[in-house]
Amino acid sequence: MQISKMIFVIFKRFQALLLSLLLACFIISCDGGEGALDPNGQDDHTELLTNQVNNVIIPSISNYKDATETLYLSANNFCSSINDSNLNSFRDAYHNTYKSYQSAALHNYYANINYDLVNTTNLFPIDTLLLKNIIISTTYNFSSESQKRANGFPAIDYLIYSSQNTVGLFTSDEKKCSYLLKLTESIKNKAVQLDNMWGGSLKENFISNDGVEIGSSIHVQLNSALSYYEDHIRENKVGLPIGRIGPLDSPIEADPTKIEAYYQSLYDGNDLFALSLVKESIQEMEGLYLGGNTLRNSSINSGYDRLLISRGHTEVDSDIKSQFDLIYAKIDERTSISGNTDLYDSIQGLITIMKSDLFPLLNIQDADGKNDGD
Repeated sequence: MQISKMIFVIFKRFQALLLSLLLACFIISCDGGEGALDPNGQDDHTELLTNQVNNVIIPSISNYKDATETLYLSANNFCSSINDSNLNSFRDAYHNTYKSYQSAALHNYYANINYDLVNTTNLFPIDTLLLKNIIISTTYNFSSESQKRANGFPAIDYLIYSSQNTVGLFTSDEKKCSYLLKLTESIKNKAVQLDNMWGGSLKENFISNDGVEIGSSIHVQLNSALSYYEDHIRENKVGLPIGRIGPLDSPIEADPTKIEAYYQSLYDGNDLFALSLVKESIQEMEGLYLGGNTLRNSSINSGYDRLLISRGHTEVDSDIKSQFDLIYAKIDERTSISGNTDLYDSIQGLITIMKSDLFPLLNIQDADGKNDGD
């Protein structure tokens, strides 16, 4: 009788141990891969950070660098022989570079003032009087505060689309080519420097700076990207032209002239190219979330979607992806930035989901405190 009791106790202890082991295996399998906990209880995001560098950040910046080099060569060809054929080739290079800029600008996290792509390359609308005076003076400083409204892609937009006779204008004024060559060279040099920066120690530092606390790579990337999304996509690309701005959507006077590629819109009679720039920037934001995987298959790349899915938050992941789809649909149905607020509202909707759901679920502190997730 005593032996039977001992056997029963041993069996119950073995059963409890087996259940504990099975439970541990279940937890690991549910949280396995990206986001799994190490023995010290700290999340390991090395796979995610490595993927962000190799499949999202560096490809975007390298593509931009390559495009700027083509832009500079195309400008040289045009100014060496000013004709319609070379102008069209330069316009094609400009379109390609401006689109690739949309991706690179999202990842300009650690730039100082001299290498800040927005302030040195894409502040719009352009100050046409300032631009004309700089061209006449032949004194250029593409990193100066005083010249920032006569720089970058908005300046090129004005130079090659503000007239129906661009070839004639460049032929009659050699200073325009002098400025164009220096401008495209400056754009190229900044892109090369940015590419070199990410190809050097910054890459390894980004990967090794794990965690989600303030200053970690994940915190910097998500907050910087979302801040860019709010200020330069929601507000500058869409909000200012239609008269909406800020987390509380404060009404302002609409100004359809405050769009990217404004002079091409006048030239073409529609905002289709400006809308394509909006779409490019949204696609890069989605690429960041998906880890560069546009097919949305979470088993391919390690993105933030996979991190959510591995932790059981499939509904939030689905909401984010659906919101991206809604934004694309709102872009595709328009020919003008101006008009109803549907596009602005859909762009704002993504901010709400990210701040209300994504950030809290990943334990990321929202750095700007604009309450856009309310």
